[in-house]
Amino acid sequence: MEINEDDLIDRYVKDLTPIELHFLENEDNELNTCNKCEIIKNTWDTDEFKWDCDHDLKGYTALCCECYSELGCKSFYEMGIDC
Repeated sequence: MEINEDDLIDRYVKDLTPIELHFLENEDNELNTCNKCEIIKNTWDTDEFKWDCDHDLKGYTALCCECYSELGCKSFYEMGIDC
């Protein structure tokens, strides 16, 4: 069974088969997970993830947009903080 990145996008880590989990964790891919809900997204899709280098994520490293809003996070730019 061949696995592609697109097969995993918008799925949750808990729902993956062992083979899919191995692909996510061990193969060279451009996927990442939200640190709060563990939904899988493309790392480089800037509309999908917010990163702690640009945003106050309340202790998380990467959040999907839904969790970002749920936690009331803000960008450092909005807060007037120069990165």
